[in-house]
Amino acid sequence: MDRVLPIVAAAFVGMMVGATAVWLLMDTSSDPGPAAATNAADKPAPQAPSDPEPDPVLERALADANAAVNAKRETDRELAKVRSERDSAAAEVTQLKQEVERLKVEAAKPAPAPAEPDKTDPPKPSSVPIAFGKWAEMPAIRDANWDEIGGAAREMVPLLKELAEAMAAGKSPPPALMQKIGEHNRKLVNHYAKVMGSLPTHASSNGEFTHPINLANMLATQLKGAGKPLSDQQVSELVKLGDEYDRRWDELQKGYNEGTFKLQKKLDEADLKEWFKAEMLRVCSVEQRMIAVPPEVDGIVGLDLYSSGLIFQMAIEHLTAADQEALKSRIKAAIAEPTGIDPAVLDTAQFVFDDWLNGLQAQLAPRTRLQLQLFRTTEVIQSGKAQLKAFKVLHSDYALGDEAKDVLKGAEAVVLPHVLTE
Repeated sequence: MDRVLPIVAAAFVGMMVGATAVWLLMDTSSDPGPAAATNAADKPAPQAPSDPEPDPVLERALADANAAVNAKRETDRELAKVRSERDSAAAEVTQLKQEVERLKVEAAKPAPAPAEPDKTDPPKPSSVPIAFGKWAEMPAIRDANWDEIGGAAREMVPLLKELAEAMAAGKSPPPALMQKIGEHNRKLVNHYAKVMGSLPTHASSNGEFTHPINLANMLATQLKGAGKPLSDQQVSELVKLGDEYDRRWDELQKGYNEGTFKLQKKLDEADLKEWFKAEMLRVCSVEQRMIAVPPEVDGIVGLDLYSSGLIFQMAIEHLTAADQEALKSRIKAAIAEPTGIDPAVLDTAQFVFDDWLNGLQAQLAPRTRLQLQLFRTTEVIQSGKAQLKAFKVLHSDYALGDEAKDVLKGAEAVVLPHVLTE
């Protein structure tokens, strides 16, 4: 409509100019002029008629009038076109409004019940080598590149064995070795990133990675790539172990409440995963076990890909001292700082710290710094249990503030004490 207005205005201007010219021409016939005769006697004799010469003013006025008429016709055509477009647009808007109302009605209707699957069709085989529970249907598990994951483990394990031997000998591992380990580890990290938050765990680090659905499938593809694949019978046994893990996990959760310590849940998870690892390797042949977990890395925190030690890897506080008495002082300080508990209060709980270390005598034999580089998951779990027992006593038997109690109940890191000898 905006583009029609200038056309209409121009047409109106043209029509006014043309009409004014015609009116002036017609009006001049009644004006006698200053040189007109005053009587008939003064009139000249009539002459023979001749064709009148064309009047330029009249011709110009007629041309202007014709132009105005043509302009008006063009304007009428433009107006008709715009009205047609307007009517079409209005009809389209009306149609769209009707469609919106129809969709609203459709959306308000209850969704139809899903059709029952055709029981005559056999279920599709799972793409996951070892499937149990509901985990194999999770996209991150179902769509994982298990051959790549198992291949990364197959390549890493000999390198980790070499790293463990170098550390045990007090040698610095070659940079090229660490680079190769890092390259293969990135493939495992990429998979871990996809399963984070989707598998049950109480650990803030590596909990999902160490879930049996991951470990069993990594093992299966690692062994297949190494030319020692699991038999159908072994796969069947691992599926049963996975189901048993789920059952035991669910039973543990039923026993927790708001008063359960976080470390308690983490230690229970570690125990359960160590059980699964032991049973999983028992299903394997000797050759298969040597491929997956050679003795040099078996149970070593950070080097054993199948150990629950991975869930503690980023939450271990190493404390060293020359003797056990000095260790007690260090442990007290490690507790007082994050909790805000007065050290004097901890001094009154001397028996708590005596009991803590008395339960760890088997692992408190003096060690060199070199020997401390390699420590086992069993040590971490035992230290965690001794720590949990002490935390529970402090929480219940001492007049601590709510903030200190919350810190004790929410603690996840394990204090790992060592007696150090040079």
